[in-house]
Amino acid sequence: MKSAASILNVRHISCYAHSLNLAVQNAIFKSIKPVVDKVKLIVQYFKKSSSALSKLNDMQKKLNKPTLKLKQDDRFFANKEPVVSTLALLESKLALDSSDWDIIEHSINVLRIFYEVTNEISAEQNVSLSKTCVLYRIMLKKTGSFSESVLPHSVCTLKKELIEGLQKRFGGRESNELIAQAILLDPRFKKQGFGDDGSYQIAYQSVIRKIKQLKVVESNMSSNCISKASSESSLWQDFDDTLNRIQGKQDSHSAAIVELDKFVAEPHLTRSGEPLEWWESRKAVYPRLYDLMKRRLCIPATSVPCERIFSKAGQISTEKRSRLSPAHISQILFLNHNSK
Repeated sequence: MKSAASILNVRHISCYAHSLNLAVQNAIFKSIKPVVDKVKLIVQYFKKSSSALSKLNDMQKKLNKPTLKLKQDDRFFANKEPVVSTLALLESKLALDSSDWDIIEHSINVLRIFYEVTNEISAEQNVSLSKTCVLYRIMLKKTGSFSESVLPHSVCTLKKELIEGLQKRFGGRESNELIAQAILLDPRFKKQGFGDDGSYQIAYQSVIRKIKQLKVVESNMSSNCISKASSESSLWQDFDDTLNRIQGKQDSHSAAIVELDKFVAEPHLTRSGEPLEWWESRKAVYPRLYDLMKRRLCIPATSVPCERIFSKAGQISTEKRSRLSPAHISQILFLNHNSK
C-alpha cells in the first residue's frame, strides 16, 4: 500500500491498528517474550492432546469455570486454577511458576488499554481518523499511570517500551494536515482534540486557507449574478459595483474566519454522538466547512474494514465458483456488506 501511494504520488496515512499492533509486538518481544513463549507452548499442548484437553475441561467444570478453549489472551489467566491443577495432575514440565503468573497478570492490566483502542479504532460505521490523536494521548496517560514499584522488572520494561513505541509511531500526527483538519472539523473534539494550542492554531489556519479556496467559486458566482442584474438597469450600477468590491474583500478575508469561529464556538457534540448527522443538520449554516468536512471525515484511520471485505471476497471466489466475473463478485460483496 505504501509503495502504491508512492508510485501514484498520493498522500498516505498509515493504518492506525497495524501501527499499534507493531508497537505492542515490539514491546512484548523486548520484555516478556520468555513468558509469552511458555504460555504459547501450554496452549499448543492442550490443542494437540485430546486427553489433556479432556482433563482440563473436567477440571474447569469441577472448579466451576466455563469450559472454554485456551487462548493466548486474558482467557488464559482466567483459567489459572484449572491450568495449574491439570498440568500438576499430568506431571507436565510446562508448568509456570508464581513469578510467571505475576508477570502475566500485570501484563494483561497494562495491555488492556491497547486491546480496547484496537477495537474502538477498527469499527466500520463511524468517523475514526479524528479520534486517533485523542486515543494516542489516552494510551500514553494510562500506560504511564502504572506504578513501577509494584510491577515486576520485565513488566516495567514492557511499560517503557510501549511508551517509546507510541511516541515513535504516533507522536506528531497532528502535524499531518489531513489529520489536523479532521480533528478540528469533528464536532466532538474541535480545539479539545489537540494536545497543545500550537497544533490547534496551525490546523485553524490550514482550514481557513482551504475554505477560502472553496469560497472563491461561490464569490465569482454571486458577482456574476449581481453583474447580470445590474446590466438590466444602469440605475443600480454604482451601488452594485461597490457591493461587489465589499463582498469580494469580505469573502477572501473574513467570511471564512467568521464561519469557522462560529463553528468552534458551538457546544460540543457528545462523544457518543454521530458527527455526520450533526453536520447534515447544519450544512446550510456552514456551507464551506461542510464541503471540506466531507473530504476529511470520510478518511478511515485503519485498513481493517477494507481487509474484512477482502477476506469475504476470498470466501465468495472459490474453486467451485471460479466462473464468477469480477463485476458479479463486486455486486455480491456490495450486497453482502450493505444489506441489513
